Amino acid sequence: MRPSVVVLCTAMLALAAVAPPARAAVVEAPQFDPATMMRVSEIERGMTGYGLTVFHGVEVTRFEIEVLGVLAKANLGEDLILIEITSGPVVERQSGIIGGMSGSPIFVDGRLIGAIAYGWSFLREPIGGVTCIESMLDSWMGGRQPQAMLPREHELRGARLAGRWVEQARIDPGGPAFHDEHTINLRPVSPIVSVAGMGESGMTRLNELLAPHGLETMPGPGRLADELPVELGPGAAVGVTLMEGDFDVSVIGTLTWRDHDRILAFGHPMMQIGAVALPMTTAWVHGFLPSISRSNKLSSPMATVGALTEDGAWAVAGTVGGEAPMVPGHFTVIDEDRSITRSFDVRVARQELLTPGLMMSGLSSALEATFYPGGEGIGTIDFELRGDGGAVLRRRDVIWHPGTLWPVTSWI
Repeated sequence: MRPSVVVLCTAMLALAAVAPPARAAVVEAPQFDPATMMRVSEIERGMTGYGLTVFHGVEVTRFEIEVLGVLAKANLGEDLILIEITSGPVVERQSGIIGGMSGSPIFVDGRLIGAIAYGWSFLREPIGGVTCIESMLDSWMGGRQPQAMLPREHELRGARLAGRWVEQARIDPGGPAFHDEHTINLRPVSPIVSVAGMGESGMTRLNELLAPHGLETMPGPGRLADELPVELGPGAAVGVTLMEGDFDVSVIGTLTWRDHDRILAFGHPMMQIGAVALPMTTAWVHGFLPSISRSNKLSSPMATVGALTEDGAWAVAGTVGGEAPMVPGHFTVIDEDRSITRSFDVRVARQELLTPGLMMSGLSSALEATFYPGGEGIGTIDFELRGDGGAVLRRRDVIWHPGTLWPVTSWI
């Protein structure tokens, strides 16, 4: 007997609202404050300072750093500060720079110089690249256009890394760990997308959507049911919700700077798509997993506390208390051969590049969680799209597939 499955899908959105939101002219861009911030022109090799991040729970932990050098025009045309972390868990556990540390603020002489944003794969020494606070502030309202990132060599304070005495650093995202005996290749610490509840097919669809933008997915814990109070200040874990409900998809990093309700985080782009309206959350860090290839924090989103409003070249910016509408979706999957019916509810980010792919990755996981694969199959798909203005689009398809029915999302 051929397996038979019925899929009922409902999504509701205002079609016009999926377009990128306009920048609000009433919001004044933050200014550089020489009393609390330090320009890159003041940075010298050998300076010492400290950074802030969360290694467990919501407690912000201090770690010490030393400046190794400044890489001129290395970060999309902007200068990059090279540092070594000299104390704390990353030194004790030989983890290198951890995924999720991006955005961790770095201070010298009590003044903010920027945020950790770069590291290396296959390197246990905690050497990182810091995006300058001047560049991050420029991302608040779009700012300067980034330049192409090309391999460049820069002198730095000598350091012993992986058994080699390294005297030069080179920005080369696609290169190996070392360019030669005394030159190391620096790579962006790309954001990690934590995914909870999805199966293999849903993860595949999600990777197809996000990988072209430099985002890497990994299985992780879902949203915490108990939302603990968090002081959202420098060093706190902060997340961006792409999907919530029966499946969770979040990008979690570290908050760098806050001025009243305005924040800067990550020290690098999420997708570099400009003006956005995405839910911003607090986060709980369960711990971190040391790895020779790439260490990562294991984190869960918690309470939604505002909106991400700008995804720039050198930082993401947001507003505490801001609103970011989401698109609700409901899936009902019926496996007629086994007389099983399951329903799933999700809410996905409202953004023209993300909404369709996120919804379909959720549907793929709903199918995978309900339908028992095995041989050819027939599927009936009822799809309904409701607009906020009252318009309704309905569609029905009956399809046959020689293997599993998970790819039926391609027909919607």
